[in-house]
Amino acid sequence: MTTFVISLVRTIVPIIVGAVFTWLASYGIEVPEDGQMGLTAFLFAFFTGIYYLIVRLLEERYPQVGILLGFAKSPDSYSKGPGVEVTSKPAGNEVNITVTNPTAEPTVITGTTLPNLNEAVPTDRVPGPDHRAE
Repeated sequence: MTTFVISLVRTIVPIIVGAVFTWLASYGIEVPEDGQMGLTAFLFAFFTGIYYLIVRLLEERYPQVGILLGFAKSPDSYSKGPGVEVTSKPAGNEVNITVTNPTAEPTVITGTTLPNLNEAVPTDRVPGPDHRAE
């Protein structure tokens, strides 16, 4: 199933739950007709938002709770995604980099050569005043 469909389902399910909670909450409540639409809109937004917030917060700690949004697995666009971490800085312009991905084992890339930025600085420039100290 595509991430688009998963994200769509995980959006529609809280809307349906919010509508059901709104209907249950408004059942038996007598409100003047001119305020009924506003109250219904408020309750719908409130219940939908609270439901989604609670489930997403629980899902951060207990991923299987995501089934309450329609799918237990959140789309990749929700995940923190892969990260890059510099693990050590050897002499010269080589570094060891660890690429972390929540779904796979960390991959260590050693000996990655970075460009020597000192070679790109022109040497015929006249140094000016250092304004950083001001």
